[in-house]
Amino acid sequence: MSLTLEKQEFLVDKKGQPKAVVLSLPEYNRLLRFIENLEDSLDLKHAIETNSGFIPHDKLLSRLKKQKLI
Repeated sequence: MSLTLEKQEFLVDKKGQPKAVVLSLPEYNRLLRFIENLEDSLDLKHAIETNSGFIPHDKLLSRLKKQKLI
C-alpha cells in the first residue's frame, strides 16, 4: 500500500514560512490507516524475527477448542 496525498493546504507565518499542513478528513483517515498498517507490518516482522516457534493454524484451532476458548 502506498500513500499519496491528493490535496494539502499549508498554513504559513507572517514571513511566508510553512508552519502547518491541513488535510481533508478522508486524507487524514487514509494517513491513519496507512500508519496502522505499517505498525502491523513491523509487529509481524518483529514476531517472525524473534519467534521461538510457530504452530500451524489447524493445531491452534484445535487447542483453542479443547480449552473451550472458541
